[in-house]
Amino acid sequence: MRRLAAWTCCLLLVIPQGLWAAPPGKGGRPESPGRLGWLQITCPVEGARFVIDEENEADSIAGTTPLSTPIPLPPGTHTVRVVKDGYLPFSEVFDVKPGQTVEVEVDLIFYSGTLRALTAPSGAEVQVDGASVGRTPLEQMVAIGEHVVRFTLPGHVEEVRRVQVRTGQTTEVTVRLVSEAEARKAAEGPVFWKQWWFWTVIGVVAGGAVAAGVAIPMTRSSSRAATPDGEIALP
Repeated sequence: MRRLAAWTCCLLLVIPQGLWAAPPGKGGRPESPGRLGWLQITCPVEGARFVIDEENEADSIAGTTPLSTPIPLPPGTHTVRVVKDGYLPFSEVFDVKPGQTVEVEVDLIFYSGTLRALTAPSGAEVQVDGASVGRTPLEQMVAIGEHVVRFTLPGHVEEVRRVQVRTGQTTEVTVRLVSEAEARKAAEGPVFWKQWWFWTVIGVVAGGAVAAGVAIPMTRSSSRAATPDGEIALP
């Protein structure tokens, strides 16, 4: 009997006090199980984060979907907010009555698409609408609509693209980044007098001028007429 009593005392010490106490109500006060109600959250999207009564941090309850068992709540008006990246936030106000289960069906609306960014060379920083999202190559979920995507890499010319992201689709942007040295060389352009075509044009022009100079005297000499005395008359 003494051993049985000793084991009973040990079990009472090991079992957490929370299992014996009634669930807390508003303000941290215990609620009688008979006065509680329950909330069942139904959400088809896994991994969504929910917060119940987030305006009251002391009594708020947080978790993720799917939810296997209902959540006990004290009677009264409560709020629930459900969020997940790529979906519009969901919020609802509901009432809990003693001994009843309230079911809240969460309808998360998917509003984003995927942006795939590739550059050559890789490792460029990617900014979407002014906010850095990582370095190439990358895939990033962004809101649907038009976005300004900026690519920057040290030693290379910055590139900017406008992309249209559609719901549930992947938009790919591939950019070749030009080095600053290559860009300067292209801006300066080749020195024209060092090019083969420059001297070809000069040769053609010079040859034409010489031919014209020779033709003029020959034309004049052929137009002179001889007089009866054998003299050549000048025009």
